[in-house]
Amino acid sequence: MLTYPKKIHQLTTIVKDRKRLSVLIAVVVVLVLTAIIFSAEFVLKNHQAIKKPAVALSPDIVPGETRDCKPRGIAYYRTDKTLSVDPTNDQILYVNVEEKGLYKSTDGGQTWHQIDNGIKTYGLSSNPSKPCYGEYYITAIDPTNHNRLLLGSNDIVGNLSDRYAQTGGLYETLDAGKSWHQLINKTMDEYVTSLAIDPNHTSTIYYGTNSQAVSNNGGPTKSYVTKGVFYKTTDDGKSWTELPTGLETNTGGQFIAVDPGNSRHLFGATLSFGYPNGSNSGRQTIGPQLGPVESFDGGQTWNREATRLPVGYQAINDTDIAPTNFNHVFLTPFVSEGYAGKSFYSIDGGRTYQQSNMVMDTFTYDPSDPAGNRMVGYSWEGSNQKTMWFSSDAGATWQASGTLPADIANLSDTDTRVSKIVWDVQHPNELFMSGAGGLVWRSNDLGQSWTRLLSYSNL
Repeated sequence: MLTYPKKIHQLTTIVKDRKRLSVLIAVVVVLVLTAIIFSAEFVLKNHQAIKKPAVALSPDIVPGETRDCKPRGIAYYRTDKTLSVDPTNDQILYVNVEEKGLYKSTDGGQTWHQIDNGIKTYGLSSNPSKPCYGEYYITAIDPTNHNRLLLGSNDIVGNLSDRYAQTGGLYETLDAGKSWHQLINKTMDEYVTSLAIDPNHTSTIYYGTNSQAVSNNGGPTKSYVTKGVFYKTTDDGKSWTELPTGLETNTGGQFIAVDPGNSRHLFGATLSFGYPNGSNSGRQTIGPQLGPVESFDGGQTWNREATRLPVGYQAINDTDIAPTNFNHVFLTPFVSEGYAGKSFYSIDGGRTYQQSNMVMDTFTYDPSDPAGNRMVGYSWEGSNQKTMWFSSDAGATWQASGTLPADIANLSDTDTRVSKIVWDVQHPNELFMSGAGGLVWRSNDLGQSWTRLLSYSNL
């Protein structure tokens, strides 16, 4: 039996133990609440990042700028002059579709796959992690190595250091499109308007560009070249020389070709224009022009031959020269308002020109014709838009040779644009053709009938 003092002592101990327990519980509660508050604060501070995680960009997407990438009519899925066919295997095709990217087929156009690895692009405004490819204007296949292909951009005028022009330039692939790398440096004009590989020395490349072009986004007029409108490299892009063709206001190097029989002989074509009253419409070509240009020393000096064409027809919009006969030249000038459209041909290397019986806008010589006389072409003029045209006299006269694909016949005038025709080297009666809307076709009968191989809606 406990005595009274012992009972008091026991009760005191129990009370003290309960106080210690209460304190311990209180400490635990404080720690738990602190952890909850800290966690809530952390979540609150990082709510925005959790809600909108940082976009993981592809290494090919240039950060900082985006594009809407929305077509403004079917013509804005342009293919320009990018359609190329492997000259030893017509099952291998390449074409760039504006805003979509560069595509390749290895089964004659039945299926296509994208080959843009290494080609710089801006992201989509709506989703910067996805690419929006600009306008790539022209391709060229190395005649001695068909795994090597060049791709030139004319999306935006500038150089590779400019804010809005970091995705342009001249790209090269050495593995048939699996990977690409830039060939030019950041001081050069990256706007490519024409392209040629010397067939005898394929490390030598020429490309045309523009001078004194109006900068994008309302910027001032700026000159990117000082001597001329063609660049040349003899070491596959390690170093470049600006060739001294001379300059006029807003001059573009529209065409360049190397004589297969003499690599020092170059033929080019230029266009200079001005905007009346400072506007950005109504381009005028009446004024000083370089016209066709020719060099016999690999581009060190040039003959400027505008006066060999009539006044009003000295600004050259498109040109071709027969690869098997460098004396045969066909060209169509860009004409100002008030001048009727005309095309001209030469059979003496451009020393004299005669007017063709047709105005042709897209045309090409047959590379398998040793005389350089056979041509096919397309005209934008009126009812001629629905017809394929053929010439057997180097472009002096043209005859209807077939109808164009229904895709072309059904487009409105402003969107009717056949941009390139490629003659199948292995099969002289077969043609490939590309146009607006990401369209590519093939004909096995010189344009009598066509099979569609590609449309932007399939990409």
